[in-house]
Amino acid sequence: MTEEVMGASRSRYSLAGWLSILHAMVVLPKVGVDFFVETLTGSGYDILRLYMGFHVVGALLGIYVLKTFRRMLNERYGFHAVDKLISALMLCYLGSALAWAVDLGLGSDYSVIDAVYIFWIMSAALSVVYAFKLLSLDNRLFGLLKPYVYTTIASSALGLTVVIGEFATPFSMASLVILGIILIRAESEDEYL
Repeated sequence: MTEEVMGASRSRYSLAGWLSILHAMVVLPKVGVDFFVETLTGSGYDILRLYMGFHVVGALLGIYVLKTFRRMLNERYGFHAVDKLISALMLCYLGSALAWAVDLGLGSDYSVIDAVYIFWIMSAALSVVYAFKLLSLDNRLFGLLKPYVYTTIASSALGLTVVIGEFATPFSMASLVILGIILIRAESEDEYL
């Protein structure tokens, strides 16, 4: 690999890392809006649209970050055990984003909410398997592999329950921040650490 190509790859890792941390921050206002969505009437439609927008942005950020993480795993460590799972997760995120965007654009009052829940449950189940498979990576990812895996499993397992899914939020945010730090460090640290 040429120096220029390696520099561009590293720069991409850093960008994806910061976007992962931004994704975690997008979760915060979404949680606040969650409380208002339950009690909305006709006058609260703007808040509902904001809520849907946060979901679309979060899903799109998740797609980019996962794609970059997969690239890093492939290029740096020759690790391909989670490639198909990451592709499936990205499809779930895309499906969810499209469902929210359709609902947002058409103003159809939750007509696609069933599709959103299906994508949510599928992505949570896939994330558990993805996280367990990541444990087979020979590299510790700057000492953050296990914290990333465990927070991802906790977030996904709680998300699968739907009923107590809101308890997944702090674990989800922690997982996104840890992934962001991994990607940022991948740019700044020696490639063979």
